[in-house]
Amino acid sequence: MTSTNFAFLAKGHDPLFLQLAEAAERTLAVDPNSTLLKVRQLGEAFAKHAAAAAGVWTGPQAGQVDLLRELDRKGYLDRQILDLFHSLRRVGNAAAHDFIGSRTQAVDGLRIARQLALWFHGTFGPPGSRGLKAGPFVPPPDPTEHLRKLEAEHAALRVQLERLAEGRHRRTRGGPARSPPPGRGGDPPPPRGGGPRRRRGAASMRPSGS
Repeated sequence: MTSTNFAFLAKGHDPLFLQLAEAAERTLAVDPNSTLLKVRQLGEAFAKHAAAAAGVWTGPQAGQVDLLRELDRKGYLDRQILDLFHSLRRVGNAAAHDFIGSRTQAVDGLRIARQLALWFHGTFGPPGSRGLKAGPFVPPPDPTEHLRKLEAEHAALRVQLERLAEGRHRRTRGGPARSPPPGRGGDPPPPRGGGPRRRRGAASMRPSGS
């Protein structure tokens, strides 16, 4: 995996910087907690190399806070850069001791680490480093984003199908108007056989006219 956010560390710097940065990005998808640990280590590596380049000696047991204090006292760190260092230190400690590590926290950690990397590159990098025009930070792709998109599309399709089924059900229940059966309202039923039947022999039983 080649990092686009930290590619400028590939030349003129200790290979450790790029290794830590790429490891932090690589583990983001599966283990954001490890990403936070890696960016903390990257901040510590920057501080140690900056202290060595600046001739700051705080003893073999010096920790990150000691190094940052001396670099600040020597005028190598402004308030913004110092805050970035401490942000990585705190979030890395929380990841190590409190086991935190969401993707959002890890992406924020990578963004801060890149800001520090740009500062370190411009301050302690090879000649010409100060004029680097780096593009914007690009968060590593989220492998679950495509799955979430498919789930959202499936949910929307399911709602649409349920609405169509409900509309068909309503139309079926309403149905066309039915005609009433014969003899129940409307015209009376027609007589059977075309009219009343005459009794046979009725004419012969009528009296004669004489």
